[in-house]
Amino acid sequence: MKQIVTKTKFCITAIAVFCLCANAYGDWHSFRGSSNLSGVSSGTIPEKPELIWTFNTGGSLCSSAVIAGNTAFVGSDNGKIFALDLKKGVKTWEFAGQGTFISSPLYFDKKVFATSSHGILYCLDAATGKSKWSFTAKAKIAGSPNSFIIGGKKFIVFGSYDNKIYCLEAGTGRAVWEYKARNYINGTPSYYDKKIAFGGCDSFLRILSAQSGKLLFEIKSDSYIAASPAIYKERGCFGNYSSSVTCFKSNSGKVLWKYTVQDELAPFFSSPAITEKMVIIGSRDFSLYCFSAGTGRLLWKAPTNGEIDGSPVIAGNRVVFTSADGRIYIADIQTGKILWDYEIGGELAVTPAVSNNIFITGSDDGSVYAFGKKSK
Repeated sequence: MKQIVTKTKFCITAIAVFCLCANAYGDWHSFRGSSNLSGVSSGTIPEKPELIWTFNTGGSLCSSAVIAGNTAFVGSDNGKIFALDLKKGVKTWEFAGQGTFISSPLYFDKKVFATSSHGILYCLDAATGKSKWSFTAKAKIAGSPNSFIIGGKKFIVFGSYDNKIYCLEAGTGRAVWEYKARNYINGTPSYYDKKIAFGGCDSFLRILSAQSGKLLFEIKSDSYIAASPAIYKERGCFGNYSSSVTCFKSNSGKVLWKYTVQDELAPFFSSPAITEKMVIIGSRDFSLYCFSAGTGRLLWKAPTNGEIDGSPVIAGNRVVFTSADGRIYIADIQTGKILWDYEIGGELAVTPAVSNNIFITGSDDGSVYAFGKKSK
């Protein structure tokens, strides 16, 4: 597979989310909001959203952010990680690293973990932004890190363009295990039920033991898998470059269904959002697709005027997503009808985050945008 070089393609794994949830301002600690990468928010969306605040990072924004308490953490391609006050949208601290930050950071154990294009995983103190430790892989890291706890022990897992999945101790950065695939690992590993699921540019979806890194089972896809798999209970789902979406049994790897868009120009670089009933995913044919989770039947398709590399977020009866046409969209989850859109102008490949009547996204213009209802 050729290395991804254009800005939109380079941002394909920056399809993480950040949100404001729970009572006032809450938490969305990881890429897609949970370790299984389901892309579902417990929050709601106002009927007529208003722009609350913006913050310019000084560089193009491919990274989405994560939220802990009253702070959002977001990376920029100018090589900086920012901590932002959620109520005001002002900077609390910034950290300058090596390379660019194109994927979502991770908040875990009062630390912020962020991966850079120079192949470095940084561990920062969440309160101050000071570096605690770092780990260097042998090639670029394009996907976000994920976390899990087994037997009271805390771990970080991520993939690299050196074809490896790494598992580290969260407190020290010490390597616990690694697994080598046959090509680049571009997305974020999903964690569920003591298992790690990830796709690769060698066209395989693999499930490993989270404790040992041993291969449990694998699914051969018909093209490379650039984004991340999403898991919901007994089902997992992923898209690939040859315009196919595959649903599999999460405890065995058995393929349950496969849907192929009859258009060679419809690759899926978006990660799916998955519930018990639906799988929703964006495509480079300018459309958002919704499938029956049980059968794979196409339920609806929502068109835009640009490629959809950012991943959709489900919030109640609505879906929020962005497009390279420079717009943020809200669609009805039952019909796909567009209920609202807002033109930012800059190219959008960042996944919006939703909770407690607020949603936030970032743009190629370098700014973070927060929408909701303004205080009177």
